[in-house]
Amino acid sequence: MYISPKLEVRDTSKGKALFAKTPIEKQEVLIRFAGKILNYPTKYTLQIDLKKHLEGPGAIDDYVNHSCEPNTYVHFPTLILRALKTIQIGEEITQNYLATEYDIQNKFHCQCGAKTCLKNIYGFRHLTLQQKQSLRPLLSPYLHTLLEAEEK
Repeated sequence: MYISPKLEVRDTSKGKALFAKTPIEKQEVLIRFAGKILNYPTKYTLQIDLKKHLEGPGAIDDYVNHSCEPNTYVHFPTLILRALKTIQIGEEITQNYLATEYDIQNKFHCQCGAKTCLKNIYGFRHLTLQQKQSLRPLLSPYLHTLLEAEEK
């Protein structure tokens, strides 16, 4: 597992979160995920296929919180978290859980504050077709396949 030295965990009013210590360029590698593959989800797994959930080692990657307008994405061929755009010093590192999780293990009410916030984060399967299509550039290969099947 790799974690960029440009990241740090901070306490916030909502709990721990991951933040940029220095500027981060678009496409920069932030985290290389590694761990055991489980056939069931947990709060801290990353879904990579139907019954394949990558369990991290319980490290810094557990603090990458959800945002409906994230600044990172998972590049699935390499299992790397990359910057989706330039990230400024002090900016929280976020990803969109709906682009990776078919059904969220611990459903929650989103407080990201984005203009496009969906409020209730239950998982990809709970989205409308239009909402799923809007996530297309960020989707895991597994969810992309499901979307294509739904569009037919």
